[in-house]
Amino acid sequence: MLKKLFAHANRGILLDLIVFLVNVVLMTILSRQLANLFKEANGADSLAQVAVVGFCSGLAFLQPIGAILKRQRAHLRKPDLKHVPLGCLFVPAYFLTQLVFLIGASGQMVDLLSAKLHTSQSANYFGLPPWLFTLLFLGIPALAIANTFVFYFYFQSPTQKPLAKFLESPQAELLGDTCLFLNMSRPRSRY
Repeated sequence: MLKKLFAHANRGILLDLIVFLVNVVLMTILSRQLANLFKEANGADSLAQVAVVGFCSGLAFLQPIGAILKRQRAHLRKPDLKHVPLGCLFVPAYFLTQLVFLIGASGQMVDLLSAKLHTSQSANYFGLPPWLFTLLFLGIPALAIANTFVFYFYFQSPTQKPLAKFLESPQAELLGDTCLFLNMSRPRSRY
C-alpha cells in the first residue's frame, strides 16, 4: 500500500498527506515565527521586510502560477478532469478565500509602507493617499477574480496547444506542484 502512495498518479494524495503532517507538527511554531517576522518587519528590519513582501506575493501568485504550470499535463494524465469540484458552490468560496488572503497580504504590505505613505489629505481614505486607496479598492477584487478565473480555467480541457512548449513538459508540472506545495504549506498566522 505504501508503494502505491508514491506512484505518479497518487502525487496529489501524497502532497495532501505531507501538508497535513507538516501542519500538525509545525503549525504552532511557524505561526509564532511568522508573527515575530511581521513585528520585525514593522520595526524597519529590511531583511524581514523583504521576507514579508515575498510571503505576501506568494499569497497572491503561487496558486495561479501552479495551476497554469500543471494544467496541460494534468489533463493528459486525467482526461476526465473537466469540471470544478462542487461547481457553483466551490468557485464563490474560492473567490472569497482569495479575497480574504489578498486583503490580509495587502494590509500587511501597507503596514510596511505606512511611514512613507502618511500625507495630509482633506478626505479620509483610511490614512492612505487617494491613489493607493483606489488601487487597493479596485485591484484586490480584480486580482481575486483573476485568480479565481485561473482556478476555473485549470479544470477546463485545453483545446489548443499552449503558448510555450515548456507547459507540456513534466518539468512544468513538477514546478507547478512545487508552487502549489509552497502555497499550501506556508504558515498561517493566528494573529
